[in-house]
Amino acid sequence: MKTHRTLSIALTMASASLVGLAPHQVQAQDIQEAVPLGIQAMEAQEWEKAHGIFKKLVETYGERGKNLFGGKFGRIYHFKGFCELKLAAKLNRLGGDDNLDKAMDYYEMAKVSYTECYKLPSDDRGTNPFHKKSLLYKGQACQGGEEYKEAINAYKKFLAEREERDKYNPGMFNINMAICHFKLETPQLKQGITYFETALKNKDRWKTPDAAIVSAFQALTKAVIQAKNERALVDFLNQNRSAITLKPYQMVQFGPFFQKLATEALEADMQEAAYNLFALIPGTQVAMSDLQVLKEKLALYPRPGLKDGTALIYKDQIDKWYSELKTKDRSGDPPEVLALTALAFTHESNGNTRGAFGAYEQLELYFGKSRRREENLYNLVRTSSVISEVFITEKYGQIFLKNFPQSDYCESVRSMMLSSLFASGEYEKCEAVAEKMIGELPKPSLQHDVCLHVLGGSKFYLGKFVEAHPFLEEHLKMYEDSQFRLAASYFEASNLSQLQMWAQAAVKLDAFLKKYPDPAENMFLPFALYDRANVHFSESEYEPALVHLNRIETEFPGSNIEDAAYNLKGNILQSQGQRDQAKDYYLKALELAEHRDNPMIAGESLYYLVALLGAEKIDKEPNPNMKDALPYYDKFWKEHQDSPYKAQVAVAGTPALIEAGRYEEAQSNLQGVIAEMAKSENPAGLEGAIGSYTKYYLQGLKKQGLDAGAAADKLKDHYYTFPGIDSKDIRTLAMLRIAVIGVYEDSLKSAQKEKDEALISRNQARINTAFKDLKSDARFEPAKLSNFVLVRIGDYLRTKTSAPRQALPYYQERLKRPQQQGRSKAEFGVADIYGLAGSKSEMDTAIEMMRDVVAKNKDSKKNRDQALSRIVQIYAKQSNWDKVIEEGKAYLAGYNKDRTKVQQLMAKAYDEKKMYAECIATNMGLFASNTANWAVSVPAIGRATELMWDHGTAKDGKSKQQVAYEVAGKYINSSREAFDKNKDEMPDEVRTAWQDIDRRVQKWEGSGTIQTFEDMKKAQQ
Repeated sequence: MKTHRTLSIALTMASASLVGLAPHQVQAQDIQEAVPLGIQAMEAQEWEKAHGIFKKLVETYGERGKNLFGGKFGRIYHFKGFCELKLAAKLNRLGGDDNLDKAMDYYEMAKVSYTECYKLPSDDRGTNPFHKKSLLYKGQACQGGEEYKEAINAYKKFLAEREERDKYNPGMFNINMAICHFKLETPQLKQGITYFETALKNKDRWKTPDAAIVSAFQALTKAVIQAKNERALVDFLNQNRSAITLKPYQMVQFGPFFQKLATEALEADMQEAAYNLFALIPGTQVAMSDLQVLKEKLALYPRPGLKDGTALIYKDQIDKWYSELKTKDRSGDPPEVLALTALAFTHESNGNTRGAFGAYEQLELYFGKSRRREENLYNLVRTSSVISEVFITEKYGQIFLKNFPQSDYCESVRSMMLSSLFASGEYEKCEAVAEKMIGELPKPSLQHDVCLHVLGGSKFYLGKFVEAHPFLEEHLKMYEDSQFRLAASYFEASNLSQLQMWAQAAVKLDAFLKKYPDPAENMFLPFALYDRANVHFSESEYEPALVHLNRIETEFPGSNIEDAAYNLKGNILQSQGQRDQAKDYYLKALELAEHRDNPMIAGESLYYLVALLGAEKIDKEPNPNMKDALPYYDKFWKEHQDSPYKAQVAVAGTPALIEAGRYEEAQSNLQGVIAEMAKSENPAGLEGAIGSYTKYYLQGLKKQGLDAGAAADKLKDHYYTFPGIDSKDIRTLAMLRIAVIGVYEDSLKSAQKEKDEALISRNQARINTAFKDLKSDARFEPAKLSNFVLVRIGDYLRTKTSAPRQALPYYQERLKRPQQQGRSKAEFGVADIYGLAGSKSEMDTAIEMMRDVVAKNKDSKKNRDQALSRIVQIYAKQSNWDKVIEEGKAYLAGYNKDRTKVQQLMAKAYDEKKMYAECIATNMGLFASNTANWAVSVPAIGRATELMWDHGTAKDGKSKQQVAYEVAGKYINSSREAFDKNKDEMPDEVRTAWQDIDRRVQKWEGSGTIQTFEDMKKAQQ
């Protein structure tokens, strides 16, 4: 006997009836008494009592009963078997292993009873009305005992042999045949579906019970899952949906069955079938409304129930269903919750993330009380992030964080909110959220990985390159296996190029291009090529830059960086003197940018064209074709008023406008640009615009006949009340004042060339007064000044005043800011102050800063010269004579501007280290190269000859003292006339040094240890 249990056999008895089972006359007295008692018990549904009676009769008579009563005895077997079927069904309903085992026993007994019943056809000793029908009951017994193949055979045999009088329910017959085919060890889906559809098509006519239909459908679903034939179930539902779908109130009782079937289909990876199964479950509100109508209808009847078609509806049953459904609805977990959850899973499993998102949003909108809300809301945030619904992700993410602040999903939700915002370009929001999160996340973790990447990337895209750098660097060090590593590697490399840290950027970009060469995997490849080309260009490495740009042009046509690459290629060609080719690329960039509606690049292209064609001079010769720039200038001015290149175009186009007689327009545009840019924060090109405006404003005044002094005064009046500049705009006002100082400085240089002492004095006073005003006026605090102005004021205070440390606040404010251009000047200023007038630790800092200046100024030998010279001077201040000698030699090997100063310090170092030969040689070199400069030559020859006397070497047969005397004496004799003539104008220290040498020579002459010049003269006579 099979051990598999089932409840479905209860449905096989639904159509069985005791109608027509009246007692019959029998010959034996005990049968005459027992049979009526058994039938009476059956009619009272006392199945155990009835079964006991008929079982006793069978056991008593056995084969004798067949002989005594013939076919009539078959009725005893039928009554016994019928009781066994009823008892088995009852035990099935009760459930439990013991009951199910007993039920199986009863089904087995029923099968035996009906087998015996079939063996007794009607004969001359009695009629067996159940002869053929026993096959139908035997089928039911086999079906209940899970012997489906035997059941099918019995049902078929009954259908083949039945007589007209053998009535049966065709609906239940087809349902049972369907169930048996579905439940075979190897399900026969096609045959079973045929029987099932036959029952469904005739369910009203045959009055097939709903419970039987649901039971058959359950068997079908399980068979489909077993056979892994999802299509069979989907097709069946498509063709029979209306027959399967019961009224809403009816579906309430079967809802759990359909939910269970749908869940099993999901577990079997049959998403479409599961979706169709869930769709059979009616909405809770619809079902409750249907039940309410029935409740109201039943209230009108005195009876406990009424008939609805073939179904009997009982008031207590309807009340129970309504109450259960209402409880589920109030709890927040009606059947729709499971259905929508499964629908979301189905959609997502099939790649339809947007469909899953829709299902999760329905759960949040309409079933917010669900016990599964936390998980459902999390999935809503997740799916909205996947489909890039940025603002929805943020909206529901905030709702999740508010309602479930302690959830394990919180950090994941924040990460998804960040990722979604970042992918959509909402960098400012990303930055704000990530900055709040970053300190609260565990390290390392996926959430920290995402947050760190987004924070660094957002600052990169926002142009906050200095702030971005440490985050990008930390991410790459901490998360070597991050899913964002490729992007983060590019961000870091490109960020370094934006910071103008060319050497580091070159290394990083080269590594990135080597590691990620496949464009199918590296979306940043053309951008990295552009960045690398830009680094090469900045280092004046034009040929390798062109190699990268040519790759973009040939390998990545249509890339987002293509138009910018054309502009950069134009820059390189222009730098190489290929002006015509440069123009062609600027025009290509302009055409492509306009086609793409990219005003940024289009404006840049127009600026390059104006600057190229409108240059005042080409190869130091006047440009005869400046007018060629005007069409591009006019196009820019008409179409690109919002371009960041507006100031540059205004400056570059001014010469061409003036040549074309459009002076007033040029100045008006420049003036407007200055006023407009003053309203922006750190506007690029404002200094250039002011400088250009100054130049041409002065030219205009000169044409009016004003001399330089009067023009400078008029410029001052104009700049101190510049049109369109707010009195609170301290930055721009300071820049305008610096421009006026620049004019004074130019006038000072001219006066110095002309040796106009009055004008020299006047301009020096103007300059000093203007700088002092900027220093003393509280409005012009360092934080409000531009980078350029900070350095200008700092340089003045450092070099032109007796208190150089006053310059530190200006230099230090400049160093707080990220821009690299001009930064070295501030670094040099701070280092110079620390190095020449600072503490020991400040001097050490100064040396490092000077080395940094050297490293960052590869293209400026002047800046390197100055910094390296200062390093020597600082070591001298520290009395670190070894370093003075080491750094001095390095300086003299390649630099010349401060050669004399460095040689003096090296001479001092040799002297202190008692390296007398080197000291003598260095001082004699100083003397030889600076003879006319008495401040250098006099001390140098004085110390050299002094050391020769004590530590020199004999030469050409002369003693060291003789050599020292002759060098010093010759110098004194040759320079005496000049000394006597100019000694009153000499600085005291120079005059004293010369006199010291003179006295020393006289002393040596009186020592008697050398041959004097007088002695040599006498000897020659």
